[in-house]
Amino acid sequence: MVKIPELGLDDDLPGAQFASETKKQMITQGAEPGIHRFERLPSYEHYAGMCACGFRTPQPSYEHMGDLNRFIWEHLERDVFPPVDEALLLKEAQLIDLGDPIGYHRLVEATEEHGIRHVGWLVAGTRGSMCLKDGAEFGAFQGSWIKYSTEQEESCPMEKTESSSPVWVPDSYWGTPNELLKQGDTAIGRIRYSDISHAFGCWFGPPEDERWVGLEEDAKDARGVVEAALKRQESGPVVWSFGSTGEAYDATQSRADITDGDVLVIKREKVIGLAWTFPFALTEAFGELRTLANTYDPRTYKDGMFAASIPVAEGEATRLGIPLTRVDAAATAPGDSDQEG
Repeated sequence: MVKIPELGLDDDLPGAQFASETKKQMITQGAEPGIHRFERLPSYEHYAGMCACGFRTPQPSYEHMGDLNRFIWEHLERDVFPPVDEALLLKEAQLIDLGDPIGYHRLVEATEEHGIRHVGWLVAGTRGSMCLKDGAEFGAFQGSWIKYSTEQEESCPMEKTESSSPVWVPDSYWGTPNELLKQGDTAIGRIRYSDISHAFGCWFGPPEDERWVGLEEDAKDARGVVEAALKRQESGPVVWSFGSTGEAYDATQSRADITDGDVLVIKREKVIGLAWTFPFALTEAFGELRTLANTYDPRTYKDGMFAASIPVAEGEATRLGIPLTRVDAAATAPGDSDQEG
């Protein structure tokens, strides 16, 4: 009998393929025909998932949860949801006298019984909005817009794009309430709402080098997470101390204030590591943390995203007298791909 290896950093390993295919069979065999629901799949390093109907994303996994959500949503828009009838929506908007049209938004619901499904449209005009539910003969008026009346609200910071300080501005994407944090004309962060997760995904950094920093149910909290990540990036990696490697691992998975590249110190177990999706140790001991294969140099791994963290970790290692054997060994590692942890 062929031994199936454990999951490694490479999702193409037989062990990862076996786990993924098994989970896909469980999902598709357990779903009723026509049920569409986002399902997570096992993936060691990145994010993997599929639709319960059997749709699979072009790649087995993605570095960012937002990319995975986008492919699932594109599948629903392309293959499942009915196309928009703009003429009908405009007609209903004129009957209710919504004023000049602003736009429309697809309404969806997610339930255990029916999965994710289209239920109607929300239409906005300069005078108000209306809801046109599937099967309804007429649209239902939702309400009129209320103008800002206070001096503070009239000078809303989202409109002060000329300011030298970063400001949040609306960002239209799939008709959902998304925002960009801009410094002048440059985007340095964003939040994006997902109808699948019912939460705002948070990213910081320019579009070509942005990093995922978590999910928040409230838009205000999501903005705060992005702004905090940017401030902490300016000051460099933060050192966090823990009583055990298990505690350190759990903290990286649940705390938004710990970001990729932060240094983890567990003095009791003589472990120093770096925070990441799967935090890894730089010391000989690793406990509940992961370790990189000895062919990976942490200074250059993932296009150098941990390069700034190594000097900070080395400073802690010198202070505590704990050698970073996995950093030193990386430069002269043999050509194999063994993975511990």
